Amino acid sequence: MKTSNLSNLSNSELITLIELSSNTLGCDSHSNLTKIITHLNQLIDFDAALYAHIDTPVTSSSFCNKAYQLQIHNVNCPEGFVNICRRVLCNDAAMDELTRTKAPVHCQGCYPVSSIAADFGLVDGWLHGTVSPSDITVFFYLGRRPIENPTISNILTYITPFLASAYKKIICFGLGCRGGAKRPAGSVRERANLTKREIEVLNWIKEGKSSWEISTILELSKRTVDFHADRIKEKLGATTRPQAVAVALANGYIDF
Repeated sequence: MKTSNLSNLSNSELITLIELSSNTLGCDSHSNLTKIITHLNQLIDFDAALYAHIDTPVTSSSFCNKAYQLQIHNVNCPEGFVNICRRVLCNDAAMDELTRTKAPVHCQGCYPVSSIAADFGLVDGWLHGTVSPSDITVFFYLGRRPIENPTISNILTYITPFLASAYKKIICFGLGCRGGAKRPAGSVRERANLTKREIEVLNWIKEGKSSWEISTILELSKRTVDFHADRIKEKLGATTRPQAVAVALANGYIDF
């Protein structure tokens, strides 16, 4: 399985990233998710981490000052820092940046939450998550020294949708999937009905081809390929193309 924007990773690092992403598909508990996040330290040199789920009616580009319900799960951060995060994380400018850009945020001293972390000896940090109209899932990585990795943004962009999907699945299991809760992204065998064309497109996505390249190969318009890709993600409960490929591989819709 080829990936884009990860060309600076060694083969062993790329394999580790794909394995960790794949492991999230069978993740069904906080202890398992914590292990996966801890093993991510092989690629990102962080010393502490936490993750959180926020139910909020995000109806504008700004997240701050909105009503929310926050759950924080600590991996190995100082408890004092976690307790402060429970009060300030949702209204921190770093979260507002995430909701506006949908991209990894480097928190080295330029956001209130990172200044608070520095009081606990954590001088650098990154956060990334998934944002929807009804909720946000965020993962926060902190270091006692600068976290210097030229590919960290791309690594987080790749793996975060997998981590977020696993977290939501754990929440769903905890609720018994009642009250309209969505089915986990990994539980797709009963509901995914991929067409022959969608499988063709998915196999080329697996090979790292862009929409334009796939359109040339299959003699389709780029717009049609994008349509098929969006349908594939919807059917598989995925938010990104790499996640769709991983879910499809795990459920036997395509082969390695």
